[in-house]
Amino acid sequence: CRADNLYVTLGPSTIEKITSGGTGSVFAGSGLVGVTGLAFDSTGNLYAANAGNSTIEMFTPGGVGSLFASTGLSGPRGLAFDSAGNLYVANNNNGTIEKFSSTGTDLGIFASSGLNQPAGLAFDSVGNLYVASNGTNTIVKFTSGGVGSVLASSGLSGPIGLAFDSAGNLFVANSADNTIEKFTPGGVGSVFASTGLSTPRGLAFDSAGNLYAANLGNSTIEKFTSGGAASLFADST
Repeated sequence: CRADNLYVTLGPSTIEKITSGGTGSVFAGSGLVGVTGLAFDSTGNLYAANAGNSTIEMFTPGGVGSLFASTGLSGPRGLAFDSAGNLYVANNNNGTIEKFSSTGTDLGIFASSGLNQPAGLAFDSVGNLYVASNGTNTIVKFTSGGVGSVLASSGLSGPIGLAFDSAGNLFVANSADNTIEKFTPGGVGSVFASTGLSTPRGLAFDSAGNLYAANLGNSTIEKFTSGGAASLFADST
């Protein structure tokens, strides 16, 4: 989400912008090849992971695109920015996290231990990076220095999308069993949602604390209140 507008991938080569009222329009459609991850920087530029050609594309708030990075990438999926403006990319094909400066300089591999088909990425409020290791059904936590440890290994089935709420709880989209799992900062997990989901992938919170889940299986966006009540927010029609 950005200013409570939701940005989602619509097919492999289009990014759709959906207002808080559910009205959609095409935001970008150039330079995109198999988009699998999105992230905003602090100035409102949107970055897209092109899994199809292993590049990162950057779009201005007006939708003008340019190539941001093309080195050190192998099937990029999840994207996340740290507080200093560096971009982290999950390389799904080779099990690594690549780090880039705010100007696109490849700073090398940030992490590679404990990862198998890394997908979603998310930073907590103190700068730890969390990675959905899809191939091992685990969530791996890395300190700012790159030291890794397993945060969670139960309740996960094909984890992909990650998102933190304002209280520091981590939400995980379980794409294989159509659920969203919630983990406390201490790693205690519970099922947050199991209705209205069909191969959920991306997750995002709005400013009011509502959670949105992108359903790959039926091309819909499901909205959940902080209490877990579900409703359809948007569909392909």
